[in-house]
Amino acid sequence: MVTRSKILDALAYLIFGLLLSNCTNSIKQDTFDYNTQLPIRSMEITIDPIRRNDFFDAIKFFAEKHGFAIRIAKIHPDYEDYTIQMYRSDYKLYGSNPFLAEVFDLSFYEMGPHTREIPSSYLDLLMNDFKNIITGVPNSKFIEIQENN
Repeated sequence: MVTRSKILDALAYLIFGLLLSNCTNSIKQDTFDYNTQLPIRSMEITIDPIRRNDFFDAIKFFAEKHGFAIRIAKIHPDYEDYTIQMYRSDYKLYGSNPFLAEVFDLSFYEMGPHTREIPSSYLDLLMNDFKNIITGVPNSKFIEIQENN
């Protein structure tokens, strides 16, 4: 049997749920989509396969100099395919050589919405230093790719 107190309890829970739902909808939602973000800078780096270890050392040097955590890993044991990942609080860099062993496609991405507060001139400095370090590897070629976003 439904009593008056059960009806009042149900009504109180309903009102509380509506208020809570309304409050959470009014909170500003983070518009940063971590799953579909586009790169903010991209590059294609061609290296002499004999110089691959020098290239990896140069990337590690850049990462250490600028405070990035870094991971370089072979994707498949039977092929010369590698993945490169660097992370820090403002930017991340992902890349690999999916088609040719000597050509690496690398891109910088924002780590989160707070990165948008950083002046783009700071990323320019990072890119220039990255380019200078990488082109120090003999027989390497660095091409910055213009993004259309």
